[in-house]
Amino acid sequence: MPRLPKYNSSRLFHKLAQEVKKDFIERNGRKPTIPEWNEIQKFTSKNIFPQYRGSSHKKVDVKEVQKNIKFITAPKKREQCGNVFNVNQADYEFVEWWNVYNIIEGLPKDVKIRVNGGDFYGRSKIDQVYTFDYYEDIQDVFEKIRVAARNQSDPNVFFEGVIKVVPDGKDDGKPCSYFLDFILNDGDGRVDVSDSLEVVSEATAKDRERVKRLKAAEIKQKLSKAEKIKKAKSRQRPSKTEEQAKEAEGKKYSDNKLKAIQLMTEALSLLRKDFESGIYTAKEYKLEREKLLNKFENGGQI
Repeated sequence: MPRLPKYNSSRLFHKLAQEVKKDFIERNGRKPTIPEWNEIQKFTSKNIFPQYRGSSHKKVDVKEVQKNIKFITAPKKREQCGNVFNVNQADYEFVEWWNVYNIIEGLPKDVKIRVNGGDFYGRSKIDQVYTFDYYEDIQDVFEKIRVAARNQSDPNVFFEGVIKVVPDGKDDGKPCSYFLDFILNDGDGRVDVSDSLEVVSEATAKDRERVKRLKAAEIKQKLSKAEKIKKAKSRQRPSKTEEQAKEAEGKKYSDNKLKAIQLMTEALSLLRKDFESGIYTAKEYKLEREKLLNKFENGGQI
């Protein structure tokens, strides 16, 4: 990685602050006063500069900076949140303790999150990703974990992402009602066992996706209903013997498929219990789970 110039950091900050100033002038129709300029610099330090720290001031994409500024400063008539159920599970299911902030920065900016180290290590606020600053919101929690882990990338110390209902919220399917809780696992299990917030189960999330798919299929079915009726009327009816044979074949396939699904569900449940009992580490659990799913998809024996 090329070494940055000595004064790169101050020049980068000044460049970003000037873009925030332009946004201020655009929204207010005048130049800022000296106190307002001080507030602009504080705003830049908290909300904009952390996103570009370590970048060359010459290579920063100004259009991207302006877009991020407008996203934060735009007046919000009502709270708008990203849907945590749309976040790839692989991005939060298992996160090395030292890499959690980098993972958070890669999440959608409007998704609600929390970094949760329990009563001992502490917890961050629950808010949208774009409001988080490492030094103000996460550093205290992170540094305590660093000391406990002896500043080593111990695979037994990691964060598990869990979808929960926000405090005083309802499990109503609305994006703002949920957040992604990164809970520390110190090798003996999750450290935050006292949290009373409702956990949204994997089954609940899958049910929502299933409902979406069913609704989409229902709409598609209605749109093509007339065409299907027309084809059915013109199609030559099969003989009674052929109908009986097809019916028997369909029932056999359906029974086999149902049995395979039941076996898979039982196998996954047993594997999860083994993981929670400490028989498997999180990494081993993920590998075994992937093997089971691959066998099921390929028609192998569970």
